[in-house]
Amino acid sequence: MGRTLYVLNALKIKEVSILAKILIVEDDKRIGKIIKDYLKKNNHEIVMIEDGMDVMSEFISYRPDLILLDLMLPNLDGYKICELIRSISDVPIIMITAKGEEIDKLKGYECGADDYVTKPFSPKVLVAKVHAILKRGRNNDPLNFLQYGIINLDILKREVFVGEKEILLTYKEFELLKLFMENPGIVFSRNLLLERVWGYDFEGGTRTVDTHIKTLRKKLGEGGSYIITMIRSGYKFEDR
Repeated sequence: MGRTLYVLNALKIKEVSILAKILIVEDDKRIGKIIKDYLKKNNHEIVMIEDGMDVMSEFISYRPDLILLDLMLPNLDGYKICELIRSISDVPIIMITAKGEEIDKLKGYECGADDYVTKPFSPKVLVAKVHAILKRGRNNDPLNFLQYGIINLDILKREVFVGEKEILLTYKEFELLKLFMENPGIVFSRNLLLERVWGYDFEGGTRTVDTHIKTLRKKLGEGGSYIITMIRSGYKFEDR
């Protein structure tokens, strides 16, 4: 939360605050679009998928702040998906379904759902429920934190600690460290780091990577030794 986009609006740049990243799991495209449009109007970032089998991989890669989960899905139902997510995360989940019987709602809550919306529903009421749950602030989701050796990284707050000491990093330094900590032991070439952190359209050379790595190591102090230079290959993150 608290992310910011900059949108070109005629002759000036307008700052737009993104409130949350929301994953919508809904196989009815019409309903999914309605939900998506209402949430985007409220400055949320949205990813929408339709097949139950795709949920877990998307959840792990997207790291949403909240999930809107349809119950009746192709290949894997919402109950099972909710159980799988709850086994690794405490991210808020709102179930959206045509099943309105009390037994169905109880089953949803037993699986770990935070709230339940029955079709047909008011999109405005759904948005209000989303905001109410987000306001409670379940920010202790383990997927929002990375820890390796003496380094702790909070993805949502964009904070880094080495031991008890907070380390102030630039945006690119933080993104570099996050990429390394998410992929310990993986060797990244300088060109791949440029693509993943700076983007495909970056026009600078690979020396930019070396400069940022040098500064990042210095800021991390003892933790900087985890970033290892691989001769003629690039860099990897590892506690030797």
